[in-house]
Amino acid sequence: MNALWFSGNSTSNPPATGNAAYNNYVQGGGLHASNGGAAILVNYQNNFTSLNNIAIGGQSDVGINGGTRSSSGIDYNLYDDLYTDTNHSDTDVWNIDGRTYFALSSWQSASGCNCDPHSLAATLANMKLSSTGVPQTGSPAIGLGVNLTNIATGSLAPLAKDKNGVSRPATGAWTVGAYQSQGTTSIDFGNGFTSTGMAFNGSAALSGTHLRLTSGLQSQAGSGWFTTPVNVQSFTTDFSLQLTKPNADGMTFAIQNTGTAALGASGGSLGYGSGSPLGIPKSVAVKFDLFQNSGEGNNSTGLYISGASPTAPAVTLGGGVNLHSGDLFQVHITYDGTTLAMTITDTVTNATFTTSWAIDIPGTVGASTAYVGFTGGTGGQTATQEVITWTYGP
Repeated sequence: MNALWFSGNSTSNPPATGNAAYNNYVQGGGLHASNGGAAILVNYQNNFTSLNNIAIGGQSDVGINGGTRSSSGIDYNLYDDLYTDTNHSDTDVWNIDGRTYFALSSWQSASGCNCDPHSLAATLANMKLSSTGVPQTGSPAIGLGVNLTNIATGSLAPLAKDKNGVSRPATGAWTVGAYQSQGTTSIDFGNGFTSTGMAFNGSAALSGTHLRLTSGLQSQAGSGWFTTPVNVQSFTTDFSLQLTKPNADGMTFAIQNTGTAALGASGGSLGYGSGSPLGIPKSVAVKFDLFQNSGEGNNSTGLYISGASPTAPAVTLGGGVNLHSGDLFQVHITYDGTTLAMTITDTVTNATFTTSWAIDIPGTVGASTAYVGFTGGTGGQTATQEVITWTYGP
């Protein structure tokens, strides 16, 4: 079965003109099947336009029959390298007027095509796409596309936003496919932090390649924010944290639309909550709490919004996860638009605890993009609280 099928009259009649496909994620029926049809099938079209598409074929990525085309009309696409993926002799990959090409370079130089001079091909695994076609960190789809802002008017106005409603940039490259990756605003401190792209407030600072939120002194409050707003409509973030001499008070992973100088109060406010008069407004925070201030216990987590005091209500960490162990913890957080899910793992004991909360993050922070980062606080008792590594992306 063909996914996108544009069909004009036969060559004995005038071919159709003016059809176009922009920023689609298309998959031929029967993924990688020899009888699965084409991801994009074009019959008898003059000057057909295909820009910024991700095409994952069944039998073919693209099939073109009849008509004319130009080098500017079919370009900036990301194709499934079907032949490498399947090594099927009956997998066409690219097909024009009955001629088959198994390599993108051959297709790009094919007589009568003049297609895809800027396009790329990758195996399905190397495309790094989610099951719904969202580019993940390192995907070649990110920044591959041409900017189409100039035609995103009238009936094409929806091009200016992706399927999630995230605005595509007015200048610079677009991500190909149905979803606009945040591209340069995805976060990769997987090998440790640098000062580039980060803003530090209060007691927060770099300690080597670690983001140190509090340094073991009393009554500290610190925050560290990535300086470019990122997409918060759906995301995955992973970070590792270590709490040394962990007596009090704790830290948060936070999302906010106040700015890179945002900082709450010290002590049980964890650098997030109750300041003047509240903590960080237009925000969401997940806490990692070491000290009982208002009945929350001394080993808890919880979700808090709009700068509320991150005390109670709270969720006691279970499964053998103990923030007072001094061990290195790995935290995995996902958000699918309705549910924020968090798993914390003690990398020494392998103890794991998972919980989740229903939350409208864009509605809470007031936008589809926001600043993300960490806060921490100490009071009369102290801890050294550090984030060791951090990644964030769609």
